[in-house]
Amino acid sequence: MARPPARRPLLLALPALLLARPGLAQGQVEELRGRLTPDTSESFGRFVADHLDQVISLRLALAAELGAVAEEGRLRLSLDQPERMQVTFFGGHSPQPAGFAIDSVYRVRNDGMQMGILIYGLDPLPEAEARRARASVRPIMLG
Repeated sequence: MARPPARRPLLLALPALLLARPGLAQGQVEELRGRLTPDTSESFGRFVADHLDQVISLRLALAAELGAVAEEGRLRLSLDQPERMQVTFFGGHSPQPAGFAIDSVYRVRNDGMQMGILIYGLDPLPEAEARRARASVRPIMLG
């Protein structure tokens, strides 16, 4: 006589399914779009901090008045809001007449704290992974 299917694995998986973020379950990556200026920098900082250890897509025009510093293939941006932080882009940026263009898919990592400043690193994904991630994005307008 056949035994009924075990329900235990399904019951154990249920809490994980309930806690999973809806966008991640469907493979969606949040994509931040717009112009990064002093007025929108707080929203950008919050977006980065909220996506620690996650993949994000950015399509941003970074205004020159933010004072971002490009050196050795990196772009470093210091923010005072929502808290003192530094965000370093390790690729996916290009100089423009009025600042920089940011157009890449990144993994957000925490690089610690130095002198009271939170430091985040944005590592671009390899091209094939970035293409797959951008196939299903949830756009969010910066502002």
